[in-house]
Order: sequence, then structure tokens, then C-alpha cells
Amino acid sequence: MTNTRPSAAIVGGGLSGLTSAYRLQEKGWDVRVFEAASIAGGRVNTVAESGYLCDTGATVVHLTYYRWYMDLAAELGLHVSPSPPYFGVYRDGRVRLLRMDRPLRSGLSTDLISLGSKIRTLRLAWDVGRAKFGGLLDSVDFHKGAPIDTETCREYAHRALTDEIDAYLLDPICRVMQIADSDKVGKLTLFSA
Repeated sequence: MTNTRPSAAIVGGGLSGLTSAYRLQEKGWDVRVFEAASIAGGRVNTVAESGYLCDTGATVVHLTYYRWYMDLAAELGLHVSPSPPYFGVYRDGRVRLLRMDRPLRSGLSTDLISLGSKIRTLRLAWDVGRAKFGGLLDSVDFHKGAPIDTETCREYAHRALTDEIDAYLLDPICRVMQIADSDKVGKLTLFSA
């Protein structure tokens, strides 16, 4: 007798691939996950080195956009430890804390960047707002943002903002959220954060 269940091959055992496989199995599909690495998880992993633990995955999961990850974790019985919405940026001998849940207010009130750069961040807020209200920012369907995803964060900063904003705001945000420098992250990803 032949198997009449639908089957799927999932390429990539990261969070999205594993979630897809899990949901398809719930619906009765036969699923096989193909992952190039020796362990599943994609970019999400913990590496032990010399007695230290280093998380290699995203260090921030914004609950507004990734609520379904938290829901899935609860469904699977996994414990998620929320942390304060702060991250620190080192400049001139000290660490300045920024609030990720209030990026505009935090960016304008910090002494991390100059007054001129703070004024230029209003351009960032304007561009993000225009993209959002224009229907170009969708955390599930990034295709909607293709018309504005024409440059990296660093290129955008050099064109529309300041080098200081890139060095002390955009680049650290990209490293925290994407584990990549601002010259490797598309502007759409920054706008969607």
C-alpha cells in the first residue's frame, strides 16, 4: 500500500525551517529537514569556548513582530526569559545604554551622538514612517518592501544620515539584531526592526 500523506522537503534547519516542519507534521505531512550544519538551529546556537558560552543567534527578539516565536515556545513547553530592552554602545571610554523599545526617544536623549546627528535621525524616523504607512513594512512578507530595499544600512546612512549615526546607532543595532555589520544588512531590515 502506498503512503497517501503529502510530503515536504525543508531546506534549512533554522528556526523558520524547523517551525515549518513542525507545523506541517501537525497537519499530517511527512517531513524531512535538510541542514548543511552538523546541528539544527541555523544561526541560533550556543557555542562553549574556554568555559564561556556564546549565543550565535539573534540577541533580540522583538515581541511585536515575533510574537509567534513566543507562542510556539509556550506551546512546546520551552521557557523564555525576557530581558530589559536595553543595549549598550561603547564610545569615548564609557557605555551608553539605549532602549530598543523606545528607539527614537532613546536616540534623541542620549549623549552618544551629536546634536547634528540627532537632528538627522528625524530623517530616519520620517523614512520609516513613510514606508510603514505606505504598506511597505510587513514582518511576514518582505516582498512588499522590495521597492525600498535598494541599499544597505550603511549606504543609507552615508546618503541620508551621518557617518556618526552609522557608527554609533545603526551598526550596533544591526550587530545586535542581525549579527552583521551595517554594510551587510539591507535598509528594509533596519526599517522593519
